[in-house]
Amino acid sequence: DIKKFANAVVIGKSSVFPATKRFVTGQTAVVERLQKSQLQVYVELFQNEFVSQKLDSFYDATIEINTYTYGLGINGTITEYPFTAARYKRNRCLGRKVIPPYMSAIEPGGLLNYLVSPLSLPPAEAPNLVFTNADVSEPPLPPVAKALTSSTNAGAPSGQTRLPIFLSGFFASLLLM
Repeated sequence: DIKKFANAVVIGKSSVFPATKRFVTGQTAVVERLQKSQLQVYVELFQNEFVSQKLDSFYDATIEINTYTYGLGINGTITEYPFTAARYKRNRCLGRKVIPPYMSAIEPGGLLNYLVSPLSLPPAEAPNLVFTNADVSEPPLPPVAKALTSSTNAGAPSGQTRLPIFLSGFFASLLLM
């Protein structure tokens, strides 16, 4: 349906590589499906700040851009730092037949699996139970009835009875001190 009115789409980085706690946990098929539909795919928003990059790219903007362009074959990037993208395009490592290991795309979930051993993870959470109406044994509560007002409750909020408060002489002297 998108092809009817557009020949390119812009998607967010998290639509391609979902992350948990700033670690890439997997890869979606969004780019592949859009490109099979003859759409150009642009990914946004690339920034140089550490807080915008996943830990898997080792806080290196070049590795992050390379993961999307070389690893996924996207058509372009949208960045706040065009100098970084221009530096990436001039990189001599990209013209080689064999890309050096430090320029290779990140493997989704690779760093998380490397840093965290499965033995150090907490046990898996039990599945949540699914309740149906037949599982509930108590009837529902009756509907709320309007409270009756009387002369003793005048001025008391929401039908509460107003009670006079008396202080003994000892407590009154403590308050006045």
